[in-house]
Amino acid sequence: MNLQTSTARDDRARPVHIGDHLREWRQRRHLSQLDLAGDAEISARHLSFVETGRASPSREMVLKLAERLDVPLRERGGGRHVGIVVPDHMHADAQPFQDRIVE
Repeated sequence: MNLQTSTARDDRARPVHIGDHLREWRQRRHLSQLDLAGDAEISARHLSFVETGRASPSREMVLKLAERLDVPLRERGGGRHVGIVVPDHMHADAQPFQDRIVE
């Protein structure tokens, strides 16, 4: 097995953290961590920790950052698109699970 094959397998095995998606969207928007942190009213250090996986953001924080980054709605939820995926049950306006059951 060569190094390239090993690296490809490692990439597939490594789960993608929400921070990776946030960093990607921040870079697409040409924002610094300091700029985004200021817009989201958090510290740049906390944003850095979220992006590197050292801190786990709340669902409210993810939604707030996604809004500040102008992430398209289809990439904020739904589970099919690559981007910042927040499960339906984590949205602030989501109905309780029991209310969504259709018989």
